[in-house]
Amino acid sequence: MSEATKRLRRKDLRQPDEFVTLTGQVAEWARENSRAVAIAASAVAVLLIAFGLWSWVAQSRAARAARDFYAADELFKRDQWDQAEKGFVELADALPSTPYGRLARLYAGRAALRGGRSAEAVGHLQAFLASPVSDPAIEQLARMNLGVALAAQGQLDTARQELSRAVEMDGPARGESILELARVEEAAGQNDKALEDYQRYLSDDPNAVARDLARTRILALGGTPPAVAPPSFPGGGAPQIAVQ
Repeated sequence: MSEATKRLRRKDLRQPDEFVTLTGQVAEWARENSRAVAIAASAVAVLLIAFGLWSWVAQSRAARAARDFYAADELFKRDQWDQAEKGFVELADALPSTPYGRLARLYAGRAALRGGRSAEAVGHLQAFLASPVSDPAIEQLARMNLGVALAAQGQLDTARQELSRAVEMDGPARGESILELARVEEAAGQNDKALEDYQRYLSDDPNAVARDLARTRILALGGTPPAVAPPSFPGGGAPQIAVQ
């Protein structure tokens, strides 16, 4: 047998001995410190139970918030503004840390505004915007509604600020924000600015929902509405009328 083979076998045989020795040392330490081991195991068990309980409570709260939000939203869709506002406020007060609980404050403001209670709407919307809003589209909606509520309270300068911020944000409420800003400018006697905003509203979307209103206000302010684009048909040209 070569010397190299002898060295290899001795090394291989030494490794299990070291493993067994280490295992024995750990077992001996555990016997000598059984109380510490038991305490550590209990602590781990308590942490696992606490985490499981916290997870269950969080899921339960989130499910309740979603359920309550959609219940209030159904009232909102039925134009039951008082009941909807009450439902949203109760949810926002009870579960403010949940996503639906935070969103409920915005919808409480919208319901109050639709119900003609602009002062309550301002309070709800300002409370919603007091914390950072991660979604620009949601923040745009909140600022647009806040601007309308402030204008209804006669706070035209502050309303203009909120609506201008909403116009500059990226979201589906941009067009409506421009229209509301035009109304505020007109109410403040800034007819030139109002005319620009009505023109911008139609330039952004010639087929906007309130296009007829915008055109009427442009004419009333002495402006000229943009030309109405002719309807387009598949394939171009005029529609073909079948002769029976």
